[in-house]
Order: sequence, then structure tokens, then C-alpha cells
Amino acid sequence: DVPRTVLAARSSLAVGRRVRLRPGPGAGDPLRIVSCGAPLVPGSSVRIVDDSGGVLPHGYLGEIVVSGPSVARDYHGEDAGSKFRGADLYTGDSGFLDRGELFVLGRLGDGLKCRAGLVLAEDLETAIREIPALRHARAAVLLGVLNGDDTAIVVAERRAGPWIPAVTQALRRAAGEIRVVVVAGPPGTVRRTTSGKPRRRPMWAAFTEGTLGGEIVADAGRVTGAGAGRD
Repeated sequence: DVPRTVLAARSSLAVGRRVRLRPGPGAGDPLRIVSCGAPLVPGSSVRIVDDSGGVLPHGYLGEIVVSGPSVARDYHGEDAGSKFRGADLYTGDSGFLDRGELFVLGRLGDGLKCRAGLVLAEDLETAIREIPALRHARAAVLLGVLNGDDTAIVVAERRAGPWIPAVTQALRRAAGEIRVVVVAGPPGTVRRTTSGKPRRRPMWAAFTEGTLGGEIVADAGRVTGAGAGRD
């Protein structure tokens, strides 16, 4: 069977709010989300909770909590942002339920509300992978507010080069007039979990503390690195 797909109004995508599906004209660019289906293992359950852990009704956006016989008891090694509470796994992912099916948006904290609506880090990473110089490079997008500005920080394991202006253009096409900071660094600059997911929140914290590594080669579209012409 073909998975079910829904269209959601980006302006309604906030934890604790009802997701507005099938938005009408004038609602802006809707987000297309593909269903992950319903639990298949007997005894398994999926529920959505708000910031305080309260269970949300179907159709509301919140953190995905999973329980059942297929859930592990703990993580081996470093915590990936999820946490266990008894038999429940608080995944750290955001999503909602509709008609008994789960729709996943992405990691909590990996989205940013700005004038263009909700912007997701995964969508911006998809946009920059269209740039030939970054197609096979390790890169991650971090989202947050930097000195009062809605900001996307692109961290790429790549030498500075002509690809830098293309990154700013791609992100502004996808996210509007957002501040774009580009960091170029050696292998290992993009921090990842053992499963290969970007550790965005720790990287954002490291950037603000000046410990991320790499070189800031652009800020808001203005090339600042001395070697920005290298490839």
C-alpha cells in the first residue's frame, strides 16, 4: 500500500497545538508529511505528550512516546537526546497522530518559527545537498536565535570555496530572510550520534561558546573568510 500523505499548515506546527491539515488558499506553503503507519507489534503503543508530559489528543503536535515489547531498556553509550522513563521511551522527536497513524516532523528543537513559518533543519539540509560541492560532504544545519536574529548555522566538513554564496541563496529561498552563518571545518567538525544523526543542540551550544571548531566563512551572506576562494 502507498503510505498516506497529508498537507499541514506550517503556522500550526507548534508543540501543544492542533495541526491544521488540508489548509486552504492563503495559508502559505504547506508542509507535506508522510505517515509512518500504526504500531504493528501487539502490546505496543504510541502517544503524543506536551512539554509537561501531559497526553495530547489525536491531531495535536508534541513529543512522541513509545512503549511496548519492541522498545529497548536503555541506550548503549552516549544518550542520543531520547530518554527512558520506566517502560516508556521519550524519543525526542516531534509528531502527531491522525486516524491512528503517526506522522513525524523531526527532532524537537530542530525547527524555527520565523516570518516564512516553521522551518525545519532537515528541510534546509536537503536544500543544501542540491549544491554540487556539498552533495557528498558531511554537513548539518543548526537553527536558533543568535543575538536576536532568526539564524541558520551551516556546519560543513569542506574547505571554504565558491559554494559558500550558494548555501546562503539556497537557505534564503527555503526559509526567507533568515540570518545565515556558514562554518567550514575539517572532518569531525559535524558532531553525530552513534546512529549518525547530527547532534544539533550540542553543536549550537559549542558554537555560542566558541568551541565548535572550524572557521566562520560567511555571516548573513557576507563572505568573511580570508581563504573563501579556495575549493
